[in-house]
Amino acid sequence: MKARDVEQLLEVIDRLPEEKVPQVLDFARFLWWQGIVQREEATPFEVWAEELAQRKGFVHLTEEDVARIVHEARRARE
Repeated sequence: MKARDVEQLLEVIDRLPEEKVPQVLDFARFLWWQGIVQREEATPFEVWAEELAQRKGFVHLTEEDVARIVHEARRARE
């Protein structure tokens, strides 16, 4: 990425309302993820899961986070 592009991006982010900055980060991560998927040829399920995470706003969760949440939910039902 060119230094000028980074500078412009930072200028735009700096002008955004604070609550919009995480959306920019999520979108940047999504674009980065798309590049990985294209190189690694993700399965249709992986693509669906990532798109769902993007739409529902939980793309930031790690596999460990998901496992913990599922474990806690199952324990609460017992």
